[in-house]
Amino acid sequence: MRKILILLSILLSSNLFGQVPSLSGTINISIENGTIDCDFTLSEIPIIKNYEILINSGLNLNVIRSDEKKYNYGYEKNYNENISDESFLYSIHNKEGKFLPKTLRFIYSGKFPVKSDTTFMRKSGDSKGNIAFNGKSLRMDGYQTNWYPVLYDVNKEKRYDIIKYDINVICNDCKTLYVNGNKPLYSKNHNFKKDTPTEIFLFVGNYDFYNIDGIYFINPDINKKEMRNFAEVNKSFQSYYEKKLGIPFSGYFNYLQTTPTFKRKSGFLFVTYPTIANVGKDDYGFKFFVNDKNTYARPLIAHELAHYYFGSGYKRFNTEIGKIIQEGFAEYMSYKVSKDILGKGVFKNKLENSLSRLKDKEFLPISKIITKKDFGKFYYPYVYNYFPTILLALEREIGEKKMWNWMYILLTTDAELTNFDFLKQAFIKAIGNSKKSSYLINKYFLSEKSLENALKEIDNK
Repeated sequence: MRKILILLSILLSSNLFGQVPSLSGTINISIENGTIDCDFTLSEIPIIKNYEILINSGLNLNVIRSDEKKYNYGYEKNYNENISDESFLYSIHNKEGKFLPKTLRFIYSGKFPVKSDTTFMRKSGDSKGNIAFNGKSLRMDGYQTNWYPVLYDVNKEKRYDIIKYDINVICNDCKTLYVNGNKPLYSKNHNFKKDTPTEIFLFVGNYDFYNIDGIYFINPDINKKEMRNFAEVNKSFQSYYEKKLGIPFSGYFNYLQTTPTFKRKSGFLFVTYPTIANVGKDDYGFKFFVNDKNTYARPLIAHELAHYYFGSGYKRFNTEIGKIIQEGFAEYMSYKVSKDILGKGVFKNKLENSLSRLKDKEFLPISKIITKKDFGKFYYPYVYNYFPTILLALEREIGEKKMWNWMYILLTTDAELTNFDFLKQAFIKAIGNSKKSSYLINKYFLSEKSLENALKEIDNK
């Protein structure tokens, strides 16, 4: 029966995208000058009444055009930080209100700072959502940077950044091109295609790449022996998740290394399936993760791999609660890898470090999170520390088996809005005991003392 459910969930997940747009056209890049010129057509656009189209605020829109009617549309331009920090919002209007044709052509361009000299770098400022020129390459994810037009359904809080594409990438001062869903290649000009909906991460520049046991290492700072060891660690984590959830991965991740555009001595990871990017240099490159002395670094990889299920490859979640689900459960899964694969010492170190980040902070229970402002100043501690602490306490209350079952239900249940009610109903179903689930919901999801309750539970055992 479980195998049948898994097969059905795979079939359902392939249809969760519904109708998705298709992107075609050309992007022309110079990594030396920091310039981007785009001429894109978005077609197969679904019918959406209340929509916005996201384009990065550093990209200057020339026209939104109908080639069929040979007509340039007038448009409204807005900004809403609850939808995107990095982008402006565009929409077309007629007498009846917002109007959305089935096909639109966008022509725009931008010039960005090239941060090859640390003299001009800030202490911080780089992020996943940054269009990052570092002098040797350009890095752009799809979900946050919105370097290609991303349709957004306001009522359903749904982004259409995972799309089909057929685009020409030109970079005459590059030697290597990589577009998510395709293999990296040595070229200055190539047509990249993908019929399966994919978030379009783009990385072009002057770098090398290697295929190690089916995993691409793009611009690595480690040798081939280290890559093979890293690939084995990667596969052991994936195998663990597959066994626990009963949901297989669709292939392997590719690993990409690049340098940040800030001075601060640190780095960060992010996932854009099937790519995991590490943005760091020197001690914070890939060497940070292959060094046996840095066992505390391996859970970071486990966290990003868990995003295949929660947020990147298998299922996306929306609403502010959806953001908590994606990060919180990915972090919880990395705790399980830490304890069961890396060792109790790694688990203990990770937990102590996380709990230290909760001191002198107050958090609303998850039931009261509605908008971004409800996190206050503590968004990152909330999703990476507070909510995983709640999940660890719940594991003590209900056991590991029901925790994995709860995650399975979250991943295989279709819902228009993945809000608090969605989270709660999945929890009730996983527990299978209305009296116990009601007690735990009040204790951890509704109570103003939810963190205090969780810390007591963790401390008592």
